[in-house]
Amino acid sequence: MRPLLLSLLLAGAASAAEPFLLKPNDVVLFLGDSNTFAGGYVAQIDAVLRTRRPTEKYTLVNLGLPSETCSGLTEKDHPFPRPDVHERLDRALAEVKPTVVFICYGMNDGIYHPFAEDRFKAYQAGVNKLVEKVRAAKARPILLTPPPFDALPVKDKTRPADADDFSYKAPFAGYDGVLRRYADWLMTLRTPDLPVIDVHAAVDRHVQERRKADPAFTFARDGIHPDAAGQALIAQAVLRGLNFPVEEVVTIPPGGGKVELPPVLLPVRLKVDPAAKAGTRYEVVADGQVIATAGAMELAGGIDLTALPRFAPVTRGRQYADAVKKQRGVVDLALLTHVGHKRPQTPQGVAVDAARKQAADMEPAGRDLAAPVTVRFELRPVEPKPGPLPVAHRGLFKHAPENTLPAFGACLELRLGFELDVRRAKDGTLVVLHDETLDRTTTGTGPVAGRTADELRRLDAGGWFHPAWAGTRVPTLAEAFEQVAARAIPGTLVAVDVKVDDDRLAADLVALARKYDVLDKVVFIGLAIESAELRKRLKAAAPQARPARLVARPDDLAAALADDTVDWVYLRWLPSPDQVRPTREKGRRIFVAGPLVAGHDPASWEKFADAAVDAILTDYPLELRQALAGR
Repeated sequence: MRPLLLSLLLAGAASAAEPFLLKPNDVVLFLGDSNTFAGGYVAQIDAVLRTRRPTEKYTLVNLGLPSETCSGLTEKDHPFPRPDVHERLDRALAEVKPTVVFICYGMNDGIYHPFAEDRFKAYQAGVNKLVEKVRAAKARPILLTPPPFDALPVKDKTRPADADDFSYKAPFAGYDGVLRRYADWLMTLRTPDLPVIDVHAAVDRHVQERRKADPAFTFARDGIHPDAAGQALIAQAVLRGLNFPVEEVVTIPPGGGKVELPPVLLPVRLKVDPAAKAGTRYEVVADGQVIATAGAMELAGGIDLTALPRFAPVTRGRQYADAVKKQRGVVDLALLTHVGHKRPQTPQGVAVDAARKQAADMEPAGRDLAAPVTVRFELRPVEPKPGPLPVAHRGLFKHAPENTLPAFGACLELRLGFELDVRRAKDGTLVVLHDETLDRTTTGTGPVAGRTADELRRLDAGGWFHPAWAGTRVPTLAEAFEQVAARAIPGTLVAVDVKVDDDRLAADLVALARKYDVLDKVVFIGLAIESAELRKRLKAAAPQARPARLVARPDDLAAALADDTVDWVYLRWLPSPDQVRPTREKGRRIFVAGPLVAGHDPASWEKFADAAVDAILTDYPLELRQALAGR
């Protein structure tokens, strides 16, 4: 039976809404600074074209040059005058004879200073002159906005706007705002005859999204030069701007199947259609090796194969891209040296003919890596094993606005527990909000207790997170409990973080939980973990209420187990088997929170799972589940 083919290879670029902007037999010249000279994004594009368009010929030439500008500007602290692309442009065009020229300047053109109109005009003049010269050479120009400057990893080296001077060694802290302004101007030049691809926006969006989970994430450790992953993202942005499909999809039936995969160079999602059995988790097996564990809903949406670094086609993709980069680098450096430039301290290439022979000798190894491989995928149902329930802090708050019904609904859909925070509105209604004031997560200001429930309902509690969530409302506790009751999912756990207390609070909490028949799904934390008096009132309202008590140190465990107001022990430390055993014997359950588990720490999660705790409160519930899925 012939293997299923990768969807992209069957559909090709012809299925795109717009035609691919490169044409077979195009000679494509890349001009830019050190981020182009590095070669990563050019090699990635080349590798994609070789493997996804193997019957079409595209000749890519990278003549990027470190330190270069198109404005002719240099900061005082630079060790030598920055080279200006216009000094070598005519020679490059004459040597390469391109039909397409990519132009990517800007990072160095603002010379790492605050915005100034004279520097901006020099940049504009440089870009316009480049476009004119490329057109005069009968080539098609394509502009790329510069990648972002990332101040975060070099914040100790950056300078404020009123500093005496700036350079690449001591850049303006807000320099990315200058680049964004340059990029915005470039985008105004876009016409059908002058494509402009916004690399800056694409990379910046990705960085900001990744920082929701990892605030320290960066592609550029020095603020300027994207690493290999950043270069790959630039390549994807360029390909997308050329109307090349950059997400590939592999679809298999629930019974599995064979798929012919080229080296993985672009995002690839593995989907199952028709859907696998709902509520079941599966091992995804490739050629006999388990590569992932996922639920039916995840498989219907597609799991990201590129996130599996040890999956053979992903490994081949990295190896092939590296081989193409090495092969290209020999010829590109030779041509750069042959064309000539004014930059000192630059590696010298060999003679062009010798470089081309070296590159040709490298071709067989690269050709082997480029060949598609057939992979047999299988889905194996996973028998559920007892383990800690991930409890999502304030709902799935990295993916939806915190403490809202969409965040809680996502948790229910994904079979996660979730934590919510309870306060009183002015009229006594119990509402779900973390902060004492409205300012951070709603369009309101001032204390939560200063508004009635109806007034709170009129506020937007989602737009701050993302415009797509605009119109999301502050939920009442009753609405949250009603949502849990409507889904009626076995094993649901709702951790109610009590933020306020008064004489009626315990009774009101229990009454609402009883009204919606969710009392057995609720654990009371927050003020309850330290207030014996609040726990007593909860138990008085309903003996079935399940408060937790903080056990700050192992020495405090015996007292907590003797406390008849306690159903859960609340730990911020790793219990030993000798501590878990008496907890179980007393019929108590173990709820873990705090710094050991809140962050993304799979090694720590494993230790708590080995200790057989019942629930883990974390900011990363999906990652926690994935980390423990293979146990």
